[in-house]
Amino acid sequence: MRFGLKRIVIGLAALATLATAVPLIAAAPASAAVASPVATVNGSVTMSPTSGTKSGNNYTSFSITLNSSSACPGDSASGNYLWQTFIIDASVDLQSVQFGSTGPVLTESADTGKLARALYNSSNARVVNKQTDIGSATNGPITGIGTVKFSANTSGTANITDGNYNVGVACTLAGQSTTQLKSLWSTVVTFSGSGTAWSTSQANTQFTPVKPARVFDTRPGFSGGRVVTQDKPGPDTPMCVTIAGTSGVPVGAAAVVLNVTATETAGAGFVTVYPDGETRPTTSALNYDANGTTSNLVFARLSASGRVCFYSMVPAHLIADVTGWIPSGASFTSVVPSRAFDTRPGFTGLLSVTQTKLAPSNVLEVPLTNLGTSGSVVPSSGVGAVALNVTVTETEGSGFITVYDCGTRPTASSLNFATGQTIPNAVIAKVSGSGSVCFYSSVAAHVIADVAGWFSSTGTFTSFTPARAFDTRASELDGLIVVAKSMIGPLGVLQAQFTSLGELVPSSGVSSVSLNVTVVGATGPGFVTVYDCGTRPNASSLNFGLGDTKSASVVVPVSSTGDVCFYSMTETDLVVDINGYFS
Repeated sequence: MRFGLKRIVIGLAALATLATAVPLIAAAPASAAVASPVATVNGSVTMSPTSGTKSGNNYTSFSITLNSSSACPGDSASGNYLWQTFIIDASVDLQSVQFGSTGPVLTESADTGKLARALYNSSNARVVNKQTDIGSATNGPITGIGTVKFSANTSGTANITDGNYNVGVACTLAGQSTTQLKSLWSTVVTFSGSGTAWSTSQANTQFTPVKPARVFDTRPGFSGGRVVTQDKPGPDTPMCVTIAGTSGVPVGAAAVVLNVTATETAGAGFVTVYPDGETRPTTSALNYDANGTTSNLVFARLSASGRVCFYSMVPAHLIADVTGWIPSGASFTSVVPSRAFDTRPGFTGLLSVTQTKLAPSNVLEVPLTNLGTSGSVVPSSGVGAVALNVTVTETEGSGFITVYDCGTRPTASSLNFATGQTIPNAVIAKVSGSGSVCFYSSVAAHVIADVAGWFSSTGTFTSFTPARAFDTRASELDGLIVVAKSMIGPLGVLQAQFTSLGELVPSSGVSSVSLNVTVVGATGPGFVTVYDCGTRPNASSLNFGLGDTKSASVVVPVSSTGDVCFYSMTETDLVVDINGYFS
């Protein structure tokens, strides 16, 4: 059998998220879980003008407007509520922020040195600890924000470092030495030109990777950036979680890249991930067996309030890690997941295909542009690649699926499977010149494909024919990177440089790489974590069992020297392919 070693798709991993490390624990009683965020992300603010510059010590001033119904949960007289202004590094979890006498206070050690301060008025005074409007209303309307600016405009004012920042207004409840954040309104502002220009249109309009971070975990005794009921969500009620404003995802993000894991499942079933407020689509983000642990990459579109819903067909514990986010107007456009096709008799999708198992004697070619009514899911032009969730089921043997842009089929695979298995994998598939994508199966199997979004043909994701980066197996040839020919395990970390890879990856200007990571011959159950070196995060890229050959797509930030680190909980050989990078 061929392993999913040269992952064919243009990004089989593109935008991949790291799977969750899942230690075994006792199962909790089954019931629906409901998110309980500490603070409410109420919406966005409007800034006017929407861009500005720095001249001398002065940044362009601007006004902030909230919608007419914006208010604190209570007023300053009876409820001790105040309102604050802020500019905070977008990688900071806003749930962790408190407010002192001079503005926002960062409480996490990982945020040391990041920008967090109040905005200033025309008199160079901080706009903080302001009283709400006190009247007959039961809440506290926010009034009198006026014109504000990013700094005090005094001699020697330093430029703000290039990057993304949350800018807006927060309601706080007075406490002891600090006040607790209760609700907020925010937008993303991008600084560029060494801090000399800012804009709300987000100069960074691409996928922004973050160090993998746990968003939530429904298992008792485990935690994440969001507080959820620690019980198994089931089919009665979806679990909806606010993701914007936590785990490095700014308020105003359009979509997130998650690794969703189901464990301690009460039966065979699936998970659907979709924006809050939308009708649950007839698609699956993740398929699982009874009593299994399964994870998959998910491109999740956010609702206007930054929320995502998780539906499980049967009770199961769910864990979600975030590895990146996508702003509005990016070259990647997320959509509500849509079933593109299904080869099983009696099932339908947007495309009509022959409803029989895909076999090695034939290749299924499907048009994946101009998809939906008048191209509402994927347009007819300007598309470079599509983000898919590809699932195989009723497999008649062990084998693999190859997804590619038609033409000559590459020696690579997108998905590995065993006899009788139902298993998904995320695939970013380059489209052909006519907008088609081809699917090949090494043994007979039914294939289902859901569309999660599409990449512009002029974006900053550079794709190429998948290439072997390295292979730790002693019997196999070296790849582009020479590594020790021995299994990796918990006593060491394999560190490899993924920039300056010949003509494929340049030496500079690379933010993250798109990989397919495969374990072969694992000596026991465990997980692999792929990260940008430094402190290893509490997340994993791939969960596996004893003797497994299993793969997962990963998009991972590179370190300042272009390195990526690989850790395995138990000894296993590791095979890594690269299929693209983000500038």
